[in-house]
Amino acid sequence: MNIVVTGATSMIGEAVIEASLKRGDRVLAIARKNSPKLSRLPESENIKLCFYDLAGLKDIEAQEETYDAFFHFAWGNTNRNFRDDPVLQEENVKYTLDAVELAHRLGCKSFVFAGSQAEYGLKTERITPETRPDPVVAYGMAKLSAEMLSRKLCDKYEMKHVALRIFSVYGSYDSDSTLVSYAVDTFLKGEKASFSAATNIWNFLYSTDAGEMIYRLGTNDAESGIYLIAGKESTSLKNYINTIISLFENAKSEFAEADTSRPTVNLDVDISKTIEASGYEPETSFEDGVKKVIEYRKTLK
Repeated sequence: MNIVVTGATSMIGEAVIEASLKRGDRVLAIARKNSPKLSRLPESENIKLCFYDLAGLKDIEAQEETYDAFFHFAWGNTNRNFRDDPVLQEENVKYTLDAVELAHRLGCKSFVFAGSQAEYGLKTERITPETRPDPVVAYGMAKLSAEMLSRKLCDKYEMKHVALRIFSVYGSYDSDSTLVSYAVDTFLKGEKASFSAATNIWNFLYSTDAGEMIYRLGTNDAESGIYLIAGKESTSLKNYINTIISLFENAKSEFAEADTSRPTVNLDVDISKTIEASGYEPETSFEDGVKKVIEYRKTLK
């Protein structure tokens, strides 16, 4: 199996590459040449690095060998300061179509698009692949647009189109601003961590499990469609936070008072379709995943 991965140095991109390499696949890893995260990629003779940014995807020519599956994780302007900028987010829609064209040039039979929970907007009910999207920020709107248009283009080229809607994936390579990284870093420094009331239902999935799920969906006989990437069970966000607290001696924390004037937004996710199509169930408990995050983030101090 030969695969292509854009956003190869992202947390999930790297996890998919790991899942691929353990099977002996060859990987065309597309990343920015000046990316500070290149050291994340495993050393392997089966990885071929290709240095292009998103705007350069249209310039990549067909390679000597053909590829089977294309995983598109690259997305520009993900910083929270730019996530609601419609002009900047719209650029990613065109880049996604450029990625489909590249997949076609490389001979791929399947295209995997990394969508987001942001496509659903603010939901209070259990989320399934059939739940109606209703994005409220430009990032989610652009993800949904890119998903729909890339599906249309894949139909033209008779490529399988796997639309992922990724929820709260965490891991060692997560950004510093996420809840898990923030809590771990704060407790490692011996400081008090401040949280919201955390009464809403949430869902976390460890990055290795996400990589395995996504790899299988892109390379097995799963049908074109929408697949939710999340943990098998959802629980209150406070339960997750208390699990992190329990892994530290004398951890100091505080929770805000619940705001009962607004509806609680939940991430209660049904991944039964994903499990059936991928043949894989998440294996890493939240506690074990956080332990791995703690050990990694200790090395950053």
